[in-house]
This record gives sequence, C-alpha cells and structure tokens, in this order.
Amino acid sequence: MSAFLVTSKTESIDLPLLYHTWKTKDIKIVKSSNSICYLEDSQDVREKGYFFEESGHWIYVVGTFFYKEFSFKQSIEFFLKDFIKNRHDNNQMFGHYALLIYHNQKHHILNDALGAIRIFSNSSQTKISTSFLGLWFSSLSPLKLKKIAVFEKIAQGYICAPDTLVQDIEDCTYQSIGNSFLVKIKTKTPIYKKGKKELSFQIEKSQKYFKKIFQLANGSSISLGLSGGFDSRMLLGLLLPYSNKYLFTHHTSGVHNKEMEIAKALCKIASEELSVKETRQPSQLNTEEAEKLLIDLIYYYDGRTANNSGAFSETGTFGYNNFHLHGKAIGVNGKGGEVFRNYYNLPNREYSFQEWFTCLESYYSMNYVFSEVLKKQLLERVESKILERVSVQGKWSRWNIQRYYSEIRQADCEASIVSAHNKITRYIAPYLDAHLLVSAYLSYEKLGSGSEFQMDFIRKLKPDLAEVESNYGYSFLKVPVKFKTKEILLKHIPLRMKNRRLEKTIKKAGDLKLSTTEQTALGFLKLYFPEINTEYCFSHYAQKNVVTNLAYLLIEAQKLNKLDLK
Repeated sequence: MSAFLVTSKTESIDLPLLYHTWKTKDIKIVKSSNSICYLEDSQDVREKGYFFEESGHWIYVVGTFFYKEFSFKQSIEFFLKDFIKNRHDNNQMFGHYALLIYHNQKHHILNDALGAIRIFSNSSQTKISTSFLGLWFSSLSPLKLKKIAVFEKIAQGYICAPDTLVQDIEDCTYQSIGNSFLVKIKTKTPIYKKGKKELSFQIEKSQKYFKKIFQLANGSSISLGLSGGFDSRMLLGLLLPYSNKYLFTHHTSGVHNKEMEIAKALCKIASEELSVKETRQPSQLNTEEAEKLLIDLIYYYDGRTANNSGAFSETGTFGYNNFHLHGKAIGVNGKGGEVFRNYYNLPNREYSFQEWFTCLESYYSMNYVFSEVLKKQLLERVESKILERVSVQGKWSRWNIQRYYSEIRQADCEASIVSAHNKITRYIAPYLDAHLLVSAYLSYEKLGSGSEFQMDFIRKLKPDLAEVESNYGYSFLKVPVKFKTKEILLKHIPLRMKNRRLEKTIKKAGDLKLSTTEQTALGFLKLYFPEINTEYCFSHYAQKNVVTNLAYLLIEAQKLNKLDLK
C-alpha cells in the first residue's frame, strides 16, 4: 500500500515515471534542508496507520509493522515516541516492514531482521527506496545491466543481495548507510541456533504469534489461500480459534482440480465457505492477454518476480489478489513453513557448495545454458554473497543448507510476494518473521529425515485436518510405506545422479511448443545475451516463467528509455 523514495536535495528524478511505476495519483513530496522525500500517499495511508506525525517528527511505514502489544495505529505512534527518546525495543518489533522516521533533521530507516521488505540505493547512496522499479524507472538516464546478476536470475530464479539487475542500484537491505541526510540502521542479525525443543514448544510459540494477529485483526477478516500442501494447512490449524476467516483458492481447469477438492474438504472441517476464482493456464491466453499479464506482474512485484513468486500466472496479478485481499484486515501466507520439515530430503552429511547448489538450487539446465568458465564465475559470485550472511567453515552441512534456505532464499526470493500483497492490505508470512524463525530452529534436530515433524504439528492442532489427502498422494496422518521407502532410497542416491536424470528431460526451444510471448522472450535474450544458450531455459516450467518475466521487464525498461543495452 506504500513505498518511499528519499533523495539528497541535489538529486533530480523523473517524477512522471515514478507516478507511472507506483500506479498511483497520490505522492506526497516532503522537502527538508538537505533532502526530498517522495511518499506514496492516500487517505488510507493516514487512516489505517501507515503515517503518524507529532511535533515535527514523523514515521512512515512500508509493509506490516506491529510493536509490543499495540494495534497497528498505536504501534507507529508509540514506536515513534520510543525512538525519539532512544528507548525503542528491537525485540518487540514484529512483521515485515521498512520504517522511515524523520527526527533531528535526518531520515532514519529501519527494516525487519529477515528483510522481507527490501531497501535499495543508487551506488552513491544519494537515493534510497523501498521500490526497486521506482528507483530505476525514476532515474533521469538509462542504466546499464549487471550481466552477472542477469545470469544469476536465469540460473536460480532470483538475485541474492546486494546485486540487482542494473549496475547503479544495490540491494542494501542488510547494510548500514550514513550520510548528510539519512541514516539506515543495520538490522541486528538474530542469534540462530539449532536445538532439540519438542513439538509442544513450537505450537506454543506459533499460537502466541497468531494471538497477536487475532488481536490486530480485531474481529475483521483474516485471509488465507489454501493449497494441497503442508504450510497453508498448518496455518489453517493455527487460524481455527479465530471466527472471521476468509479462505480461498483458485481453479485452473485440468490443472488444479485435485487442489480445489482438498481446499473444499479443509473448509468443511473448519466450518467455513471457500471462495474460488477461476483462472486460466498461460497457454489459454491470447498474445495480448499474456503480454498484459506479464506487464501486470512486472509492476505488482516491483520488477522482482522470483521463481514461483510472481510466476507467469493469473494468480500472481494485482486483480486476482485484490479480489481476495481487498477489505480484509490481514492476509497470511505459509512461506517459510518449510523450516519444520527436511525440505530437500537430505541425509545428514556434508556437501561441497557446488554439489548442493547446482543440484538443489539452480535449475537443472545450468550445464547447458552456461559455459564452464561462466558457470564457475557465477558460482563463485553466488557463494561469496551467501557466505557473507551464513557463516560456513569448510563443507556445507544440512544445517547450513537449511539456514541458506530460510534466511537467504526465502528473504531474497520468495518474500517478494509479501512485499507485493502489502500493496493491497497488511500481509504477513509468520515464518518469515525472525522471531518465529529463531524459535523454529530450536527444534531443528527433531526434524528427522522427512516431513513427520510438520505432520505431527498439523495433527496436534486438528487431527481432522491431517486426515484430508494432500497433493503428495497421502494424508498427513502417516506417510505410507511405499512413499517412506521411496524417501529412504532417494536419500542414498547421490545428488549429481538425480540431476543427470532430470537433465535428460531438457530440450532445445526449437523442440518445444512455445507461445508467442515465450518466443518473444527467447528472441530478446538470444539477441542481447549471445554468450549463453538461452534456448535451453524453456524445458523447466519455473525457469521458463522466470526468463519470460525477465525478458519482458527488460523490454519494458527499454521502451521507457531506462535501459542501456550497449
């Protein structure tokens, strides 16, 4: 619902393009002696507690922020008063947020510990924003691409901070900044430790967090999308005590029939109605509809569509999500819930970075898309960025890989959905809040080899929910013997061997039936990135989405004269 851009007074921006990028008619411009602030503004911003001003000091919130036991509006009022007196309590700051505070003739920025709401700056740090596209498209001159970051996006579906697609913009979410007009306070990294806490400990911590959400919603509806997987079902179990729930799913004929039946069964147990919105497969859209969808995704996700977040699908659009979220007090999402299961189904041994990253994280076309030299350069760059945030001595353990997944991949990649949906209403992925992640890790050594811990979690909350079949082919009461046997066998197959099996499915684009938009994406990427074999990026569904979204973002930037491809 909100975004900000702060510049030094000497910086100029393309203001019409900022309006265009933020899709708003309301931008509040606040000038001080040495800076200019551009705040996305509307009646909702003030009435719903995103902005508060007192005695020349003010606070502006991007995302969802709650403090101590206060309501949303009270949170920013009391936090500002505490901040001015230098007595604010970092341990009582919850949600996904970037706070912009004007105090003592300077702007101060604080963001949530995991970084679900991102902060970007130009290389000279004279322009800082929560909006990557706003910073890029409001620049007065075209920006050059950072090719290694483009290749990283193609290889794994997202870009790890601090890189972005363009050379003059950095993701400074985890950095401190200090200059004449602004101080960005580096978020203190929580102390993450693994432990052997029992399931009851996790349920208690989660229920306590959800109790806060119930109090914040104050009787108004809480929205949750249902699927056939673990995480949305776990959240439904935690939401059961709250009376005003809005549960929804989508139905794409021929694709999501089973998921819709699962969602209906879950709603019946919860004694709630299910809202279903019909959606179409991308292949069912004509070229004009598909291109309109891609442009919608570019702006809704602020140019940061990532892997499955903002995928080439109608479910990622503003219109679809506005249908389910508008008017709701809070939306909740299960992103990050994977921390309660052995997501990668890994045995407890050590791995080299290249082994686990190329087999688990990058798309399996990597060996076909990139030359050996470029792949080596790319892997070294990614590893160096990851090691700055997750300390690893020697080889990677399963625990290190879990930390990568929860603290880096979720934050830099999948959390883009949190930022997008906060444009409509307050939106929280509880397990992307560092408070719950710290607690979740304390049961890491209880997870075992598969999904049993999370299945037990759901069973304890409501056994009837666990009885409903999942999209894995079994209910969450017990993993059938044949699936358990398969799980055990897969653990003993080397990761590289699994990848080789997947690599056999890779085909050249010429051997695939591509849509017009996909052909456009392929043509653009081949023209401007001849050093890679882009035609191998279309066999994997998620990677096909990523490269198509990427190409249309670059085409849009080129049309607006904001991209220098020379």
